[in-house]
Amino acid sequence: MSRAVTAAKRSVGDRITLVGYSGGGVIVALLASRRSDVDRLITIAAPLDTKTWAEYHGVSPLQASLNPLASVSATGSVREFHFHGGRDQTVPPEAIKRYIRQAAREGVRFFMITEYDHGCCWVRDWPTLLAMTDARGRSSRSPVGVKPPRLSIDAVKQ
Repeated sequence: MSRAVTAAKRSVGDRITLVGYSGGGVIVALLASRRSDVDRLITIAAPLDTKTWAEYHGVSPLQASLNPLASVSATGSVREFHFHGGRDQTVPPEAIKRYIRQAAREGVRFFMITEYDHGCCWVRDWPTLLAMTDARGRSSRSPVGVKPPRLSIDAVKQ
């Protein structure tokens, strides 16, 4: 995966943004903790503490898998934006909030979008969500030039 990101950099420049949904969010969080060229990390409905996620579902811990929570301090100066749906029954909020609390630094943002579940409506509203992660690292409820959908967003700044 890291080699693929390095190859993609040839067309996008020196600093990169990693985006991942659900388990893909786990992968990009782990990848961001191992690379020095990641500028921005965006996760959507991602169980960033896989131990909490496994406990929530009553399944065995993921023994052969790495847990992003264990490497959260390695993301250093990466600007992080983590989105979660208020109706998500697949990833409990605590599986993201524990990661956010452990990160406990400027530049890490958590957005709980009340109306969303694990699958709805991330793709439909992606342009607005992406705009919320603007180039300066600030969050915004209504980015310039983007018509926001009707959302109830609880943004928590860490």
